[in-house]
Amino acid sequence: MSGLWMYLNKYIPPDSTILSLGCGVMQELGLSPYTEDAGKGSISLQYKKLKGVDIWEPYIKILNEHGIDAMVGDVNEAGSLFEPKSYDVVMCCDIIEHLKKEDGYKLIENAERIASKATIFYTPTKWFDNRTSVEDKKFYSYGNPYHHHLSYWSADDFRSAGYGVDLSYANGEGIIAWKNLK
Repeated sequence: MSGLWMYLNKYIPPDSTILSLGCGVMQELGLSPYTEDAGKGSISLQYKKLKGVDIWEPYIKILNEHGIDAMVGDVNEAGSLFEPKSYDVVMCCDIIEHLKKEDGYKLIENAERIASKATIFYTPTKWFDNRTSVEDKKFYSYGNPYHHHLSYWSADDFRSAGYGVDLSYANGEGIIAWKNLK
C-alpha cells in the first residue's frame, strides 16, 4: 500500500464508511495492472465500508475484480448519486485537478453534502501537463480520456473553502486538505 493511504489514516475516524469519488484504480493500493505490484495491494485504513466511484469503466472493472465495491459514475453528478450524510468520510484523491475549476468547487460542495464526519482532498502542489500519462502505455491512465489536468488548486483555494491544509506529505509535492464536519 502506498504512503498516501497510510498517511490519510490520521484524518479518518476509525471504523468509518468511506466514499472515494474519482477513485481511479486506487493505484495507491497497488491494484493498477500497469505496476509491478499489481494485485498485491492492501488497505490499512480502518473502515466499515469502502466504495469507489469513477467515470472510466476500465478502472471500475479492475477494482471489482479485486473485490472492491466500485461503480461507474460522474463525480459532477455525485450530489444526485448519494443521499446526504450517507458516508462518514468522502475522499477525493487526485481528482479535483481533472475538473474545470467551477466543477471542482461543485465537487467540494457535493462531498460535504454526502459526508457526515469529514471530507479529504489530495492534489499535486504544482501544475503539470500530464498528456504523456494518457498517451503512453506504460502508465495506468493510458487511454483514459478523463485523465487530463484541467485546473490547478492551491493551498489557499482549500483554505478559503474552510479546509485545513497539510503540505508535509511527499516532501511538499501534494496538498492534503481536510474538513471535519459536525
